[in-house]
Formats: sequence, C-alpha cells, structure tokens
Amino acid sequence: MQPTRMNQLAINIVDFDAARTDELVRLWRESFEFGVGVVDPHPIEDQREHFVRARLRKARIKTIARGVEPNWQLDDVKYEWIAEDAVS
Repeated sequence: MQPTRMNQLAINIVDFDAARTDELVRLWRESFEFGVGVVDPHPIEDQREHFVRARLRKARIKTIARGVEPNWQLDDVKYEWIAEDAVS
C-alpha cells in the first residue's frame, strides 16, 4: 500500500498557546452550534471568560498541528483537552 500525503505529514503536539484562545473559543462555539443545531444565545465574550476561568484551569490542552490540509490548503490544526480528573 502506497503512503498517502496525509500519512507523510509531520505531527507537532505542543502545549496550548493562550494567544490562540479566541480562535479556539470560536471553533468550540461553532462546533457546538453545528452539532446541536442551535445558535448559542450567550455572548462570545462570556464563553471566552468561562473557557479561561474554568477550562484552562481544569484541563490539559494540547494543540496538534499537522501542517497544511491537502484539499483546501488550510492549516490543519486540532485541539485536544483532557479533564484533570481523567488525567490523575
């Protein structure tokens, strides 16, 4: 079996960079809205504050960057967070 382009990409896993908080919160919100089919009525600033106050303190967040996604030539980035209770 011949390796695909995706199999050849280097994967870089790093600790979450707080400078990307707004980007992650927007992604988190859009994913939620798409998944449940509703528009979240809360201001995005409230979600950002909740993320910084509750999620960043209680979870280990990693950014997984795989380079450029082959079809659309966009950054191929995935965020992963694990609750501290699950880590312990």
